[in-house]
Amino acid sequence: MRDRLRRLLGFVGAAAFTGAVAAAAAVAAIYLTGSSGAFSCFPSLPPAAPDPIPRWIIVAGLPAAGTVLVGAFFALGAQRVLSRLIGLALAVALGALTFYEVYLWLPVVCKP
Repeated sequence: MRDRLRRLLGFVGAAAFTGAVAAAAAVAAIYLTGSSGAFSCFPSLPPAAPDPIPRWIIVAGLPAAGTVLVGAFFALGAQRVLSRLIGLALAVALGALTFYEVYLWLPVVCKP
């Protein structure tokens, strides 16, 4: 019984830490691209050719990638294979949710 409780608390703690990293990364990305932020989603001069990767994808993708990496780090530390697979699936889902949330909160000028 204690072993199950310890595993459950470890899983909940890892999920909570990964969620906190996702929230912090999303807030940082939204703040840095805001009206008084340090980064802009569009270039100041019109480029000769369009960017190969749009800037809004980079802005929304970096926090999502960081979230997936942190979640995968904790997920791969599990002892059982099923727990690893569930953890990896949750890490990818949280990364996708982070990408979507950052996209929703980006300024209108950043969105396509």
